Amino acid sequence: MNTTTKSIILIAILFSIFFIGCSDKNDTTSTDPDPVPIEQIEINSFFDEFLSHMNNKDTYGLFNLYSDSYFHNGYDKSDLNSIWDIRILFVDIDADYFAIDVQPMVDGNLAECKIDLKYSRSGTHTMHLEPESDDDLCYLIKENDVWKFYGNQMDSTNRSARLIAHYPLSSNPDDITGNNPPMELINTPFQEGGIYCNGNYLHGDPDSCNAETPYIPNLDFYSFSITAYFKVEEYPPYNSFIPIFVGGHGWRWVRINLMEDGTLYGGETQCSLNSWHKATVTYDNYVRKIYLDDELATIYEYKIVHGHDRNVSITNFGSGVTFKGIFRDLKIYNGIIN
Repeated sequence: MNTTTKSIILIAILFSIFFIGCSDKNDTTSTDPDPVPIEQIEINSFFDEFLSHMNNKDTYGLFNLYSDSYFHNGYDKSDLNSIWDIRILFVDIDADYFAIDVQPMVDGNLAECKIDLKYSRSGTHTMHLEPESDDDLCYLIKENDVWKFYGNQMDSTNRSARLIAHYPLSSNPDDITGNNPPMELINTPFQEGGIYCNGNYLHGDPDSCNAETPYIPNLDFYSFSITAYFKVEEYPPYNSFIPIFVGGHGWRWVRINLMEDGTLYGGETQCSLNSWHKATVTYDNYVRKIYLDDELATIYEYKIVHGHDRNVSITNFGSGVTFKGIFRDLKIYNGIIN
């Protein structure tokens, strides 16, 4: 085959490739993948800017990425300029940062991001981005159409509580905020404006009951409040308890228990029988508070271990016990209610 023939064949191949490519691009029968949400694009761009400032050692640019209402472990944005124990994002600014993985979950102007930052100095390492939390999560807030670092926890002193789920349970299992699917109700007839449960454990008696929310995706494990109303006809048997409600199906990261003497666990005030009472739990900055009828009953400091188990029920599946009585008006908030 001479040189001219080879050239003609090569040109023919190139033209074939070109026209096939054009045909594919204009093919209206092809299926495009789902479009990327605009918030995902904006947040990816935000972290690209962050990465650029880190690699350029641009501290001024980094501080501009913080919200004026930034809060982390007791410090706000004004502290960051003077308290260098925090450093810049708790990571070494002298390192070379080359990759970041961001998994945002957006709710209005707030975004919860699971993030992983990689850097290279002497070898390759992985370090979590500050605001650092036990879950490797941080919050972003959108201010004037610009995303900013918000912190890794919800500061109850500066932020009002936000209702994220409300199940009245007066005649149906629906969340009237529209944020979540209905509760799962098992053998709980509607009664006196709420649901009645006979106290029989779901996995131990054929005539059993339970009421359980679905997975609540926006629940903030660092600052939340849960309230509900309940009425009981009798106290639990000797040396036992019944749950009013429990946070978490498997992990049980918070619970309010009614004890044999009619008090909430750790409290002193007795719940009267056949009367409505309000049970409230709040959790913020590792402090849990339980209230009975809006009066503080117990306070305890601990760190929640939750395993992302974001639901609430009237059954303690670890102890095999279920609430007995009438239950209604379950509300779940991010932040601390007054």
